[in-house]
Amino acid sequence: MEEMMLNFQLRRDYPYPIVDIKDTSKQSRDRLWSWRKREDV
Repeated sequence: MEEMMLNFQLRRDYPYPIVDIKDTSKQSRDRLWSWRKREDV
């Protein structure tokens, strides 16, 4: 809808996202939560 209102096209006017947000956020959460198990933290 925004593409039509603003005459905007993904890839033509702006590149597709380089990073997959869902995958990257899960990796980050897993990494951060794994620190809770460490003794030195």
